[in-house]
Amino acid sequence: RVAESALRADVGIAPRTSLNYRTLQRAIRDLFATTQFDDIQIVCEVVGGRAMLVFTLTERPLLGAVDVVGPDRVSVGNVRDQVDLLIGRPIDPAQVTRVITRIDSLYESKGYYLAEVRADTTLVAEGTKITFVVDEGRRLAVSGVAIEGNDRLNDAAVVAGMATSPEGFLWWRKGEFDDDAYAGDLTERIPLAYGRHGFIDMQVVGDSLIVDRERGKAMVRIAVDEGPQYVVGTFEVNGARRFSDTEIRRFF
Repeated sequence: RVAESALRADVGIAPRTSLNYRTLQRAIRDLFATTQFDDIQIVCEVVGGRAMLVFTLTERPLLGAVDVVGPDRVSVGNVRDQVDLLIGRPIDPAQVTRVITRIDSLYESKGYYLAEVRADTTLVAEGTKITFVVDEGRRLAVSGVAIEGNDRLNDAAVVAGMATSPEGFLWWRKGEFDDDAYAGDLTERIPLAYGRHGFIDMQVVGDSLIVDRERGKAMVRIAVDEGPQYVVGTFEVNGARRFSDTEIRRFF
């Protein structure tokens, strides 16, 4: 596909040039930089008493078509948006790997940490067709929730107020991990649980999700800074004329 004159220019080695490993490394690097080849071999042959440097090149197949199959819970359009391969260009394995990584990251952002993506190739009239096959799997099951840094409220008291809970913790909760619910736990429900006990300065200072893909389980770890516990100091009733302070205090 590439003219020999262009390749000679990429190699950059003229006859009667003294060879060394740096010269050959640069030639190989520049040929690979064209993104046209999967493999490059160099040998030196002696023909008619003259030394000849021979480059044996293996061209990459051209991309003829791209398809995505398997998405159901995630929009097919969103998955296709992760594919940036150009039709008619040589197939770069590194680019294919990056596409798989982006699709995998998309599913992780939706809470499907067990999704698997592979690239299948078939020959078509226009070249090689790459089909990205997605096995969405199922959502992670939360095997446990550990709270770190809590001295005043135990783990059970904190977890009881969360939407994210271990499987079997309550019979109507399946323990499936949901990113949106988990974000609500960190920003709203955990601070609210502490606020009910007077820890209004409490902060979530860190969190991590330890995923076991083989078992389909996840361990949630949340670190908190409880801060001080506030209690009522003095209590005053102002502006009461018809009823005494004592009568009004009975309602609080």
